[in-house]
Amino acid sequence: MVTTEAITDCEVLACGHSVIRQLVSTHPLLAENALHISLSYLRTHIESHIQAVSSTAQGRLAKTLLSLSDRLGQFHPEGIKVCATNEELGELANTSPFTASRVLKSWQRAGTLSRGRRSVVIRNPEALMID
Repeated sequence: MVTTEAITDCEVLACGHSVIRQLVSTHPLLAENALHISLSYLRTHIESHIQAVSSTAQGRLAKTLLSLSDRLGQFHPEGIKVCATNEELGELANTSPFTASRVLKSWQRAGTLSRGRRSVVIRNPEALMID
C-alpha cells in the first residue's frame, strides 16, 4: 500500500480497473510504462531495505537530504533549502523523528545546515557525503 501527500496544489485523475484494462488493450505502451514505474518503485523499496541494514541512521539521513536537495531543493542565499519536517525526513531515511532531530541538531551545531520551521537549509552539502 502506498500513501501520498501533495505539498502543492494539484489535480488527481483516477480510473477504474475496467477503464485501465481497456486503455491498455488499445495502447500497449501504457502497460509497458506501468511496468517500468512498478519496477522503479520496487528498486527504490529494495534500495531502502539495503540501506536500512547496511548504513547508519546518520548516513541514511545524509543520503535522504542530498537526494531531496537534488530533486526538490530551492536555491537560498545560505545554501539549498529543503522543505521537510523531522518526521518526514525520519520516514524517508527509515529512522525515527527523534533520531532525525538529534542528527540534524548535531549538523546544525557543526554549521553544515540550519533548520527552520518545516525546512532545512543545507549550507555544506559536501559534509553530508559521509557514507
